[in-house]
Amino acid sequence: MITADRYADLAHRVGEDFGASGWMTVDQDLIDRFADLTGDHMWVHSDPERAARELDGGRPIAHGLLTFSLIPRLSYQVVDVPDPGLTFSYGTNRLRYISPVSAGDRIRLHVSLLSAERDVQKDGPSDGRRGSRSGADGAGSGDTAGRTRTFLTFKYVMEIEGKEKPALVSEQVLLTHG
Repeated sequence: MITADRYADLAHRVGEDFGASGWMTVDQDLIDRFADLTGDHMWVHSDPERAARELDGGRPIAHGLLTFSLIPRLSYQVVDVPDPGLTFSYGTNRLRYISPVSAGDRIRLHVSLLSAERDVQKDGPSDGRRGSRSGADGAGSGDTAGRTRTFLTFKYVMEIEGKEKPALVSEQVLLTHG
């Protein structure tokens, strides 16, 4: 596990593979709860009997967005920042769903740091840096002029136990102030 006091402290580790999380089972109960939350009850997710008849592998598959949403949970097993301060998800540069995760599959997350860009916010929320904006996420709200910001781009690869190809590959950007 990689530990840092702040996310910005990881900036010198660009290019490093931070390792993998522990294994997590994606069971039918988790898939069903996600379906209830999102209202997406398509049979490929929620009907084990039909999946047994009609899907390769014979098991329901997890929603792609469910798999994607597990990244924070699993990444916290790889990178530990006890007090992240003012840190937000800035967005996703790339996201590809490569292989479906079937009910009962075990997954784990591989984490690496692709880039780190530091700058000083010049004019507050409208300085134009990477599309700065005012918003509820705090990325461009409040008095931020003169504050050092770091944009960290992480690469996440979600492995499925026993499968050659991963469930997904993603590049996500975190914005941290201070």
